[in-house]
Amino acid sequence: TLDWRIRNLQQLSVIFDDFTCPDISFDFYIISDDPATGILAQYNIVIDGTFTNYRLDFGDGEFTTTSTVGTHRYSPNATIDPVITVSN
Repeated sequence: TLDWRIRNLQQLSVIFDDFTCPDISFDFYIISDDPATGILAQYNIVIDGTFTNYRLDFGDGEFTTTSTVGTHRYSPNATIDPVITVSN
């Protein structure tokens, strides 16, 4: 049954891709949300594997290609939608 298949898949351990694709760990936390100063978020990116470049797009028109640890301030009531793109 479909139910059995789903439960069976949940019990399997995660198999990481071994075909030269880097594994990415992306931690993103909201530190403060102030109506006057905006939303302060903290991020930490760990890229394990070979890659040529990466880009963290914060979703508000700003991005970084050099900093893997840091903070970013969004405007008040902003839509927070960060995306990481890695190329190898």
